[in-house]
Amino acid sequence: MSLFAAWTSVVLAAARIDPPVASPPTVPEPRRFRLAYNPVPAPAPARRLVAEEAPASARTPMALQDRLCLEK
Repeated sequence: MSLFAAWTSVVLAAARIDPPVASPPTVPEPRRFRLAYNPVPAPAPARRLVAEEAPASARTPMALQDRLCLEK
């Protein structure tokens, strides 16, 4: 081992800073944890679907339907 390699390993070992050991946060276990209220809102009442006639602007007469087809 060269002198430079020995010096480098000593310097790097001395400069190494270990992060402090942190204790895990205290979190209650899920089976014991209960909210005082329900944060999820209740679903909105569903609307019944009713068949409605399309407006006149959406309806095309049969004569126009044939002309609106694209040719291949």
